[in-house]
Amino acid sequence: MIDTAALREKVLDLAIRGKLVPQDPTDEPASVLLERIHEQKLQMVREGKLKAKDVKDDTIIFKGDDNCYYEKFSDGSVKNIQDEIPFDLPDCWSWSRISSCAIINPRNNLCDDLDVSFIPMPLIDEGYNNSHSFEIRKWKDVKTGFTHFAEGDLAVAKITPCFENKKSVIFHDLKNGFGAGTTELHIVRVLQNSLNAHYILWKLKTNNFIADGVNAFSGAVGQKRIGREFIANYLLAIPPRVQQDMIVKTIDDAFAAITEIEKSSATIDSVKALLKSKILELAIQGKLVPQDENDEPANVLLERIRAERKAKLGKKYVESYIYKGDDNCYYENNDGKVAIVNEFLPFDLPDGWAYVRLENVLNYEQPTEYIVESTDYRSEYKTPVLTAGKSFIIGYTNETVGIKSELPVIIFDDFTTDSKFVNFPFKVKSSAMKILTADKLSIDTKYAYYVMQTVECDHETHKRYWISEYGRTIIGLPPLNEQLKIVNQIEYLFSLLDNGKEP
Repeated sequence: MIDTAALREKVLDLAIRGKLVPQDPTDEPASVLLERIHEQKLQMVREGKLKAKDVKDDTIIFKGDDNCYYEKFSDGSVKNIQDEIPFDLPDCWSWSRISSCAIINPRNNLCDDLDVSFIPMPLIDEGYNNSHSFEIRKWKDVKTGFTHFAEGDLAVAKITPCFENKKSVIFHDLKNGFGAGTTELHIVRVLQNSLNAHYILWKLKTNNFIADGVNAFSGAVGQKRIGREFIANYLLAIPPRVQQDMIVKTIDDAFAAITEIEKSSATIDSVKALLKSKILELAIQGKLVPQDENDEPANVLLERIRAERKAKLGKKYVESYIYKGDDNCYYENNDGKVAIVNEFLPFDLPDGWAYVRLENVLNYEQPTEYIVESTDYRSEYKTPVLTAGKSFIIGYTNETVGIKSELPVIIFDDFTTDSKFVNFPFKVKSSAMKILTADKLSIDTKYAYYVMQTVECDHETHKRYWISEYGRTIIGLPPLNEQLKIVNQIEYLFSLLDNGKEP
């Protein structure tokens, strides 16, 4: 399976290093473009569109005769910044602080009755998307206490975990061209006809930028943020303007192709899931492997097991089994009470099979003694901590007491009915599960697990399900030898689907 996230990141890494499109020595150098942007900002100050403070920290970064990079400040001082330079630039490219080539966190001055777009954080998409939605508000209702922005402005979330989740976007199609929104944004405004804002956006979505921001976080746990200074002082590799446009177009084309790969993968995964479901359906109905008339019938096996248990337990023994009557109907004897169960039977049995409830072939154990005490999980620790849900292994512990080591077992989420087959020592996170052990005289653990993947149970109500409903599920039980053959065939076919080769 292709790691499309890594593929996207590789495209962006090549792009911002100047390795995604060819270099053209005839392109206007980025240094000329940056000089023009600087003059444009000074003119805006003269026109009253910017304040002097908006440009006082602007700098010029240049390469000295010693091949080191230097930064010239507004007071005329110069500083060697070679240790800040992350990589070598192609010819015609230049370095710039974001604040020197754009405007950080501008303010709008609008009519109070103007309809504008209002954008809280949930309306900004995360990841590699560049999309958002908005609500419509009067400017008077949002001009105070919110972040200001305009059409074409670039926004980046400044608070964890939104920052790490790549909540950054270029605002577009705003009502009357303006908006306000969550205070947890930094705004970058690119001047008209200067830089391609999408080029900057892609830089702000790279893992390198995210890592740099996380290292610069400040604030309390759960409320950590990047400050304005981090954005303002961040170094951008600036290509010539014509290359910026080419890079953005190439990224867009590459990402569109990756999206098609993701769609294809999703389709393939759906087909695989459907095929696996069909394989399991055929398996539990006895249609995946042929029956062997020499196998001991399951009902004979179950009768012998019941007799052994009755002799062992005496008065504590509770009779519970399903049988076929002379009228060809199926009945259940439950501690002497007999009831017809035809309507609960999932399918017609093959020869040699018997009906049985899961609770009669799987014994459950409460996980209390195996619950982990510390959540200090570390990769170097040896014992996995499990849940029965999608996460499965949530971490590793160094605790040595209370480890489940009698294996294999099935862990069953008592609320969601998810299950996992486990054949390695483990601890658990919580008590919201049952640990199921197969009665090895009657059922193979792996076979029981595969059967459980086919059980349909309405778990919308928040309650524990094993005792009340799930364990009462009636399944078809093959002879033991046939169970093992079924398991082998399932895993053979699953391996072909997953890997295209035999296990």
